[in-house]
Amino acid sequence: MFELITANGIPARLDEQRGFDHGLFVLLKLMYPEAQIPCIQLSLLKNLDPRKHIALGKAITPLRKKNILIIGSGMSFHNLKVFFSREIDSNKENNEFDSWLIETCTSQALSPKKREQQLIE
Repeated sequence: MFELITANGIPARLDEQRGFDHGLFVLLKLMYPEAQIPCIQLSLLKNLDPRKHIALGKAITPLRKKNILIIGSGMSFHNLKVFFSREIDSNKENNEFDSWLIETCTSQALSPKKREQQLIE
């Protein structure tokens, strides 16, 4: 994965000392409780630039043809204070964004180019 990312001009670094965070650990504990599969965790870029994340996804796409499972986990927003709030209206913007994201990523009416444009905007 590292070679694919860097070959596409995306800066990357390896950290073999860091353990898995909850976004990977919890998911794998449920899917593979015996932990019998090798795993690599890929973190989001700090700047959250959609263009760079789309480029990152494109860079690792060849792994799919090598029978490598790629899983994206987590939430589409990371405002845990609002997420756990009991106020109904507090999650409105988060839910609207989540619905928009699901529609944009799954709509068969959008061409790949149009989908990418909408995700960037």
